[in-house]
Amino acid sequence: MLMQQNPVIRLLKSNPYQNLDEFFELNGVRPQIFNLHTHKEQSIHGRLGTRFHIPAFAFKNEKGQTIKAKVQLFIKEVFSKSEMILANKFSTAEDRLMNSNGQIFITAKLDDEVLLLDRAIQIELPLQRKLSNATAIKLFSESEATTRAFNLEHAFDWKQQNNKPLSIIKDVAERFFSFSIHHLGWFSCNNMLEKKGRSMLSIKYSSNYGTLDQKVAFLVLKDWNTVVRMYPKGQGFTSFNIPKNIAAEIIILGIKQEQLFMGNLAIPNISNSIYLVPIEAVNEEKVMNILL
Repeated sequence: MLMQQNPVIRLLKSNPYQNLDEFFELNGVRPQIFNLHTHKEQSIHGRLGTRFHIPAFAFKNEKGQTIKAKVQLFIKEVFSKSEMILANKFSTAEDRLMNSNGQIFITAKLDDEVLLLDRAIQIELPLQRKLSNATAIKLFSESEATTRAFNLEHAFDWKQQNNKPLSIIKDVAERFFSFSIHHLGWFSCNNMLEKKGRSMLSIKYSSNYGTLDQKVAFLVLKDWNTVVRMYPKGQGFTSFNIPKNIAAEIIILGIKQEQLFMGNLAIPNISNSIYLVPIEAVNEEKVMNILL
């Protein structure tokens, strides 16, 4: 009797990916690069309207030496739910759901050396037109997840900087959230969603190819600019504090034998059910058609 073998995955017309980090790096929001002369104060504008006001001699190296040379500044602007997914980011903080007005990343390099911030940078983030409760928006920065129920190691999370809402400034017809940063990295502007009627949501994925080598899942809420972290658990995922009776979509991305996989499921009305999400081998074009 012949032993049944696992099916061989036929690569579609897509890049072979070693891991999900490589997929997000190649297909996510591309960094915008600016060349700066550090001896003078400068202002730069991101493509999506974020303004960065950088004082003279704002950077230092790990030895604490002030940089007096030309440096490269790298920024990313992440505003939409699809951009959050492709950046492998979300709008939750310690499992609290947030409505996001935008996320930005900023870093600086001298040649290949990553620099530190020596003087505060002032940032003006454009206020999104569909945002509700703008006066409750607060600043968050990158941190490490404290939830350890699912054995996550060094998982990204957002940490609130302080309890004070951000100030709003107006320039002609546009409004901006204004704040200063004292270190480089990821920052976001969010307000908390109400906690009424929360539940735990679980999903399982089905595939003809068995367990994926790597996988990540996002729960995308329809009526808010909110992408929820989902924690891996066996051949599925779980999320906490999810509002009941709202519409959402589940997105799963995975890798097996260098092949990209995807699953998506629209949920018109979230309940306490366990949802089954079929996944299939896909190429980048199909992923973008679903996300964008």
